[in-house]
Amino acid sequence: MPFSIRRFSKRSPTPCRRNRVASFRPARRGELPVPVSTWTFDEKTGNTSVESSGSGSPAQLKNGAEIIPGGVAGNALSLDGVDDYAEIDSAALNGKEQFTISLWVNMTRLPQLNYSLIGKEGGDTDNAFRLTILPSGAGHFVMRTPESNWYSTVAAFDWPLQPNRWHQVAMTYDGKNARVYVDGEEEGMSGEIRGGLMTVANPIRLGYQSATNIEYAQADMDELRLYDRALTGDQVAKLFSLR
Repeated sequence: MPFSIRRFSKRSPTPCRRNRVASFRPARRGELPVPVSTWTFDEKTGNTSVESSGSGSPAQLKNGAEIIPGGVAGNALSLDGVDDYAEIDSAALNGKEQFTISLWVNMTRLPQLNYSLIGKEGGDTDNAFRLTILPSGAGHFVMRTPESNWYSTVAAFDWPLQPNRWHQVAMTYDGKNARVYVDGEEEGMSGEIRGGLMTVANPIRLGYQSATNIEYAQADMDELRLYDRALTGDQVAKLFSLR
């Protein structure tokens, strides 16, 4: 399949819209399903963060990553941008032909190279998915299936994430296209993808330096949710409004 990128935004380009704080928005219609896994990062001590349902693996905090006050809801995971990351041995999305990943992030600074905010990949091999943030704050979501190669198509978004501000980023896959939502609004869609998400041995990692062109993320993260279905636009907007 030839490489393809699709970018679009339904947002107004006016400066006042660009500078708004990601805070509240009236909920739109769309009942939310129960996530298959949730990590709230609300612990007060320790080097793990439990998965809320009790059936999933905890997030392991690596190299000094810690839980701090001031999250989008309660506490948050804090990464120092030097060597911190979190690792989750989760197979919840393996082989799924539909899924949603939702994560709140507050970057202390933008990357000089790129950030992998969340990924289940090994850089050049054994890859399933990755959310990449570029030095501009824009980014893209890439995924791999048995029928669609790594980077054969990406869901790219130009609406930049601002440092020192909480943003919700949600990635969905409906069996045909991947989409990226920023603060409840759709910002990017991939070309056609076929098949279920590739099953790989790598864990899910947050803020990890997975390749030479990626640096450890200096950011706080909160409220990671995994769904085994593609949320609709209304459902993603409602999830954003729950902050």
